[in-house]
Amino acid sequence: MPFGLISAQDELQRRIEEALEGIPGFSVIVDDIIISGKTTEEHDANVRSALIRAREKGVKLNLQKCIFKCDSIPYFGHVISENGIHPVPQKVRALREMRTPYTKDELQTILGMINYLARYIPNLSSINQPLRDLVKQRQFKWEQHHDTSFTNIKESICGSLEFFDPTTGNVELQVDASKFGLGATLSQNGKPILFASRSLNSTEQNYSRIEKEL
Repeated sequence: MPFGLISAQDELQRRIEEALEGIPGFSVIVDDIIISGKTTEEHDANVRSALIRAREKGVKLNLQKCIFKCDSIPYFGHVISENGIHPVPQKVRALREMRTPYTKDELQTILGMINYLARYIPNLSSINQPLRDLVKQRQFKWEQHHDTSFTNIKESICGSLEFFDPTTGNVELQVDASKFGLGATLSQNGKPILFASRSLNSTEQNYSRIEKEL
């Protein structure tokens, strides 16, 4: 496929999905393919099926870039393992060590970096609201409430950043609401499965707390 075409990546992923459709444990982002299994036997069978299908469909693999039988693997900025998923340590360290921004451009860059970890930080929309508001202001003026928001985000990053795969059994959903945002945590046996948060628009901010949490 020619490089430079706007739709090249999407088309490549679509072709790979079509070629390996139905293979158990198969997932792909662009040209990064993962074949997984719950047991060694299942994993090996799935990989074997994928390799046979790839040969049948003419999908060529670079053996030097293939990794087999891993307990964990980096995948698009995250590390996937048998226990769950967590961000790449280098990215987390960079965010923990980031300094206070002095310009709007620096703040926008930091917010973009923080957004990478959004799924791992509960109630992020409420925590970073002052920083998002500051980006919209014509004049960049860093004040105490911005510093508090910035510190709270870094402290959240210093906590446990890992999601766990749910097992058979009950799960717990916790919801919370503030003046500016909503947050929810889905967990099982005290281990997080998923965090979700979003900001409220001007109309929603006038809702009662009960209405927000519903």
